[in-house]
Amino acid sequence: MLPSLTGPRQDRAAPEVDWVSRRAIALPVDGRRGVRNLTHFGTECELPYNAPPAPGAARVHHPREERGLPPDIDILVAAWCAFALLCGGLIKGALGVGTPLLTVPLMALVLPPQIAVALMAVPVVVANVWQASSARDPLRVVGRFWPAFACLLVGTVIGVKILAIIDDRLLLLLVGIAVIAFTLVQGSSYKLEIAPSFEKPAGAAFGLASGLIGGISSMFGPMLIIYLVSLRNFTKSEFVASISFLYVGAVVPWLLTLIFFGILVDGLLLASIVASVPIGIGMLLGQRVRQRISEHYFHRLVLAVLLVSGGTMIWRALN
Repeated sequence: MLPSLTGPRQDRAAPEVDWVSRRAIALPVDGRRGVRNLTHFGTECELPYNAPPAPGAARVHHPREERGLPPDIDILVAAWCAFALLCGGLIKGALGVGTPLLTVPLMALVLPPQIAVALMAVPVVVANVWQASSARDPLRVVGRFWPAFACLLVGTVIGVKILAIIDDRLLLLLVGIAVIAFTLVQGSSYKLEIAPSFEKPAGAAFGLASGLIGGISSMFGPMLIIYLVSLRNFTKSEFVASISFLYVGAVVPWLLTLIFFGILVDGLLLASIVASVPIGIGMLLGQRVRQRISEHYFHRLVLAVLLVSGGTMIWRALN
């Protein structure tokens, strides 16, 4: 459908890998795989480190590389990425979730996957802070969900520490199956609900689980969505503000980590900042869409995103 965008990728493979390996030099090493991992919300990119050039291959330098961008990006690629970001902002504004699930695969059609992931760093922070701060009473959201937020941070640290000793594929498979099963139950007449008296303890448990799974696999969203859709009389506006507040606990440390390790610097950081513009425009449009969606259909659409998340976990475990 887009031959002018996707056609030349094979010809660009060698310089992309060489460029990325130069950028990934500071990432921690995953000893099991011999690669440096860059992960984010369901997309894992394994970056080769210290990769030697092919025998006899000459290293080609390009002025764009010195600004942190791949040397062969063009206007059509930029336009396609802007469209992908606009679509991601649209679903974020409408549902509060699902942006990376849509945007990263679309941008990965024309960019190296690890670059598509890194470009989302600033936009997801801007989007979640924007929606969290736009709540009618942000302090009430903080007071209501601070146990989930705190346990999310703790769980993330634990998840990262046990990454080297746990079978992440088996974990993804089991959690993916559980997420799909829960989604089907919530979409039926046997919907599970969390009583108000158990809201904070349940939030702490789901926050910890989200951090553990996210620290291991980068999939923070499913457990948080399961928690929020199980609350009684939870409106769509409350859902969007609350999920964005909880997401801040995941995306801000991730952004700071990319900057600290020298992955998101120079031109790539500037590109990520610029990427916030189409995301913001899409969010404004998505907010208008949300106003027209009933509470019932909003709930169904969120469950659809949850179903896709569960399927993504199973696909990653099996592949």
